[in-house]
Amino acid sequence: MAEVLKIKNRFLTSLVVWLVQQSLKGQYSRARTRFVNKCQVRIKEVSDFYQELLEKMALKEANNEFKKEKRNINGVMKEVFSFKDKKTEEEFIKEVDELYDEDFILEVSVENKKDLKIIRNIILDTDYKFGPKPDQTPKQTQQAIRIAKEYNEWCEVFENLNIK
Repeated sequence: MAEVLKIKNRFLTSLVVWLVQQSLKGQYSRARTRFVNKCQVRIKEVSDFYQELLEKMALKEANNEFKKEKRNINGVMKEVFSFKDKKTEEEFIKEVDELYDEDFILEVSVENKKDLKIIRNIILDTDYKFGPKPDQTPKQTQQAIRIAKEYNEWCEVFENLNIK
């Protein structure tokens, strides 16, 4: 069986965003571009399916926009989509969680093996400092902590990728 890269859909977008923000040159930049292009196809598929779930389950306003409501979630007021009932909302949440828990699978091939080694090196050997920084807002701090945790997920994916 061929070696494969497997990463949860929920971590794919943040990985792509982080990779694109890195200042790279030469073959590192080109390998990143090829990898990001493959990932973007999957990100679009996930986004399209999420949109289909919304169309099927969420309520709409007269102007055909999705209806939203404000809710207190863990002490924070957030705007969320509205559903006809609790059962539909729970089904939507379940479907979205399943979608985000699916793996993006990329088979290691002769054509992409070198690129995947480079991406692994970019991730594992980065000088980027993950985590909160002084003078950040609470929201920025939360986001920095989330990205630091996701970085750990990316590392585990690429550390477990058995390519030489």
